[in-house]
Amino acid sequence: QQQQQQQQQQQQQQQHFHASAREVASHKAASHAVLSRETGAAATNTTTTTTTLDATGLTLNAAGDLVTFITSVVTYGFGALVLVFIFGYLRTSYPIMYAHNSILGLVAFTPDETFWGWVPASMEYKLEEAIESIGLDNAMMIEYFNMMTKIFLTIGVPMFFIIGPMNCAFGGFAAGEDHLSYFSFGNVEFGSWLYWVHAFVTWGVVFVVQSNLYDGQRKFLPHRYAWLRKMAEKRANTIMVDHIPEHMRSDAQLAEFFEKIIPGDNNVKSAYVTKDTTHLLHLSTQLKKDEAALHQAKAQWAKNEAEGKGRPTVGGCCCGGRGGDCIDHYTKEIQDLQPKVAEEREKVQKQAEEVGGVNLSNGFVTFNDRMSAEVALRLTGITEDKSELILETPPEPSDIQWADFTQDPSARQGREI
Repeated sequence: QQQQQQQQQQQQQQQHFHASAREVASHKAASHAVLSRETGAAATNTTTTTTTLDATGLTLNAAGDLVTFITSVVTYGFGALVLVFIFGYLRTSYPIMYAHNSILGLVAFTPDETFWGWVPASMEYKLEEAIESIGLDNAMMIEYFNMMTKIFLTIGVPMFFIIGPMNCAFGGFAAGEDHLSYFSFGNVEFGSWLYWVHAFVTWGVVFVVQSNLYDGQRKFLPHRYAWLRKMAEKRANTIMVDHIPEHMRSDAQLAEFFEKIIPGDNNVKSAYVTKDTTHLLHLSTQLKKDEAALHQAKAQWAKNEAEGKGRPTVGGCCCGGRGGDCIDHYTKEIQDLQPKVAEEREKVQKQAEEVGGVNLSNGFVTFNDRMSAEVALRLTGITEDKSELILETPPEPSDIQWADFTQDPSARQGREI
């Protein structure tokens, strides 16, 4: 009886299992049917087969964008023409601002003083003349623009007049109602033979850009070598040092450090750490103002004598305030300021002999030869902190902003953070 009961239970379990399996199979079949219907409906409703991917944070072209594009071209084109006419007017009205080098005779040609006189002058531009008159960096900026124009024409013209019409005619109109994309890859349907064309076009773009870059670098190097050879000896032998650590903030300590790390002996000619001369600068500026005012007062007195008038007074045409002889006033001011300036200058020079104090965190080191300066510029890891002793080629003396050099080191560090 027990065996019969076990057999009956096994038969029931097998029947239950087969029923469950049939139910699962029926559910799967129903799910596949629903999925097939939804997929078919989606395929029926699809109006584009473009392979263009969504750009992160951007939207693809859509129907109606062509009108927006044409409107933008017309708007910005008109704005560019307005700016050209404004430039032409300002150039003829204020020649000292737009043709200063030409007025001083620093260039080999003089543009016509007509509205469009700048056009032939630009077309006759020569790189060597530009380097002599505006410097290598500014001339290279013009050459960079010329190179980019050449790349744009080499790539853009064939893309617009050859590849664009091919995408439009043979792409399969994957863009649908998006007329703006008819000339682009977005109009090429998936699996089109134009994929092979675009593969070669991509490598063509790479070749054009890279060949132009190498050609530009090849042309630049001779001018770079000539510029290096013409560099003033003092600038060529000098390096600019920034973020000088506190224990090196004196002329002697800075010179001693570079003398130790550069191979050989007697390499450093001089070292100079910038000084905090805030009070001295204030006195010197006031002294210069008084000297200029005294010069103006004397000129006014010479004019008054010719007209039979007396000496100018404080509160007259050249002075502020009231009463008193103008010349005597500024003469006394100058006599009072001169010893103060001398005293403050001596004080700064004395304090500069000590480490820190008025010595700030940047300066210059001049070597006896150019080779030592070049070796120093390429040194790395010369302190335990990589943010210290940043070495650079110094700029032109006229380009130095001394107000930036004389910042308080602690305040500067806070601003950088």
